[in-house]
Amino acid sequence: MTLKIITPPAAEPVSLAEAKTYLRVDHDAEDALIGAFVTAARQRVEALTGRVLISTRLVEVRDGWAMSSQHALPAAPVSEVHEIRLLTADGTAETVAPADWYADLKSDPARLVSLKGIWPRVRREAGGIEIEFTAGYGAAAEEVPAPLRQAVRALTAEAYEGRGAEAMPLSVQALIAPYALARL
Repeated sequence: MTLKIITPPAAEPVSLAEAKTYLRVDHDAEDALIGAFVTAARQRVEALTGRVLISTRLVEVRDGWAMSSQHALPAAPVSEVHEIRLLTADGTAETVAPADWYADLKSDPARLVSLKGIWPRVRREAGGIEIEFTAGYGAAAEEVPAPLRQAVRALTAEAYEGRGAEAMPLSVQALIAPYALARL
């Protein structure tokens, strides 16, 4: 399984101004560096929790279906499933009819359910299934849960002050633990 970004987030969960205030930086000389630290902190929180903080359009590429009529999506929270495509050996895509499946967006993580009891046959062995969806708490930073935003601020500060420190601060671990998806 591979997860690819189709449309990246339009913003970060912590703005540059907010990060600079948190870091007590009152000059512009390191804006690009601080912005990069914010992005890296968001990506780290997302990787550790399995959650997407700001709305992002993604595509999951799979080789095959699980032996079930249900399929859990690899990121949360999911706001919309746009399309399921089956690729043929020559790369032609066929859309799975929306009437044949539904997205249970209330489960955590969201899951797809085949209404026929089984998923359609995959037509190529490697990367034969593409599931396009949007995940994230919303388009604005204010929609991201406060503990996750604080984790981004804390990791940004750790990167700025430590310049390469590797250890995950215990305070950040405590902030993100309730949001981490179970890994199967």
